[in-house]
Amino acid sequence: MTNKNTVGAILAIAYTVIFAGVLLFLLYWTVPPANEKYILLLIGALVGYVSAGIQFFLGSSLGSLKKDDAITSLTTSPPAAPGPPAPPGG
Repeated sequence: MTNKNTVGAILAIAYTVIFAGVLLFLLYWTVPPANEKYILLLIGALVGYVSAGIQFFLGSSLGSLKKDDAITSLTTSPPAAPGPPAPPGG
């Protein structure tokens, strides 16, 4: 896993844990009616972040990234050394 994938995985896990924490918080504490719209906004943003992380790591984006890395490594590798020259006359 590359550094970019590691950071993405950590962020996806962090957002999932934060989302679960917010849901647990809402199960045990009452939100004042004046703040309900802010909590709904927070939950909406967290749902977006969590779903984007799940879609990347369980969807086709991770495979696409691996394929792109493989193609890049093939196109940037040095050309093969030429073989020995053919003997003269035959």
